[in-house]
Amino acid sequence: MNRCRDFNRSRVALPIAAATLATIFAAVTGGCGLPQFILLDPPTDFQVFALDASVTFFNNPENDPDSFLGYELYYKFYAPATVDTQFAADLSAIGGAAAGSMPGIVTQRGFRRVLGVGQGTSSPLIRISATDRSSSFPITVLIDTNLAQLSAGVVTWDPPTGPPVTITLLRNLVTPKVFRPDTYVTSGPGRDADIPAGDYSTKDLPMALVVVAYGVDFTTFQPLYSQPVMASPHLRLVVE
Repeated sequence: MNRCRDFNRSRVALPIAAATLATIFAAVTGGCGLPQFILLDPPTDFQVFALDASVTFFNNPENDPDSFLGYELYYKFYAPATVDTQFAADLSAIGGAAAGSMPGIVTQRGFRRVLGVGQGTSSPLIRISATDRSSSFPITVLIDTNLAQLSAGVVTWDPPTGPPVTITLLRNLVTPKVFRPDTYVTSGPGRDADIPAGDYSTKDLPMALVVVAYGVDFTTFQPLYSQPVMASPHLRLVVE
C-alpha cells in the first residue's frame, strides 16, 4: 500500500521547491488521478546529551510501511579550535536541506555514513521490521566517553514486536574502526582519515551526527530519503 500524498499536502517540515521534487521523486499516477510522490518523514523527538555523547530519537509512524525501511546515520569529527564555526555552518546548511538533497548534502560537507558490525554496506543501517514501522518507539545512539570502560559505540532499540536490537557502530574508514576512545588517532602520519588536523591536547573530540529516514520506491527501485536531521548541540567525545 502506497499512501497518496500530493505536493501541496506534503508532511515534510520545511519548504521544498517543486523543481527539486520533480527531479528527485518518481511521479506515479494512482487512484487520486494526479501525479503523486512518495515522501519520507524524518524521525521525531530528538533528545541530545552532549556530554554523554548520546542521541535518542523516535521512529516516525507516519511513513508508508511499504516504502520506509529504517534509518541511516552520518557522522563528522571536528577539530576543537574550529568546531563552533564549522558546526554552525553545517547545521545551517543541513537544517534547511530538502529530502532530495540526500545523500549529497551531507557527504559534500565531510560527513561519512556510519557502518555497523556484521551489516556490510547494505542500507539502511537501522532496519525497522515491517511489523514495527507504524509504531513510535525510541532509538538510541550511544558513543562511549568513559576512558576507564572503553566500550564501543552502539545503536540500540527495543521494537514493539521483537527482541531488543543492538548494533556496534563502525567508523567509515578503509579499515573500519569502532567508536571508542582508544581507537582515535589524532596526530602523526597515521592520523585517521576521518579526523581533521588540530590540537587534541584537551582530549576533546567533537562530533556531529545526522539521522535520515531511508526507504525504496518499489515502482522505480530508487532509494528514498527524508530531510536530514542534524543533532544539536554537537557530541563531545574523548580521545585516550
